[in-house]
Amino acid sequence: FGSSLAQEVSDCSRDTSFLAMFTDVFAEVVRAWSKISCHEAPEELSYYPQVVLLATPIGPGVAKWQAYHTSIMLDELEYSFSPAGVSVFRGPASHAACPKHPEKTLIINMGTTQVDAKGFARKMRIFFEEGSYDLLRKNCNSFSDVGLQYLVGRRLDRQFRQMEKVGASADRYSYVVQLTTGGAYRPNPEADRFKAVQVVGALEAEGRTLLSRPQNMQLQRQHVIKRG
Repeated sequence: FGSSLAQEVSDCSRDTSFLAMFTDVFAEVVRAWSKISCHEAPEELSYYPQVVLLATPIGPGVAKWQAYHTSIMLDELEYSFSPAGVSVFRGPASHAACPKHPEKTLIINMGTTQVDAKGFARKMRIFFEEGSYDLLRKNCNSFSDVGLQYLVGRRLDRQFRQMEKVGASADRYSYVVQLTTGGAYRPNPEADRFKAVQVVGALEAEGRTLLSRPQNMQLQRQHVIKRG
């Protein structure tokens, strides 16, 4: 991997506060997902619905490091990925299990879809199967990253994924996250072959062509979601 990421991996592998944070994040994620089951709300979407990214901080933040749970809203429907697979809720149900929701939840308007969004959940379930979730390598942010690229031609902002990318790289070479969490985190072999670029390519190959080139997402902090 690149020199900047390699340096971050090296620094973080020796940073006890960064490593301890994974234990807290892992515990919070497990508690949150235990409250959510795979759910299918009726997909009553317009052909080109409004796309909104939701991002809620999870676990403690240390210096520049902060883990996030993200999901995608299409009009009033939320799409999220967990160990149970892809779930569809009416409203931001997956964030309700996060202690920092709604006060810290970011709502980021991504515009309208550039593809016909009908059957979005069905298409995503082909690649984000039940049992294929991995905390570091194929998680809710992987789902949002692929979904945004497919729907609006934009990648998930780096800040939402940086902590897990560094953690995954460090664990690949030194098993540091597995050791720090006491073995609670173990790489899921079902996620070994997951590549976001390949998934987006496969989705587009089904006949949905993005109308514009990918561009970096500009993060805009907006009001937080109100309860109810």
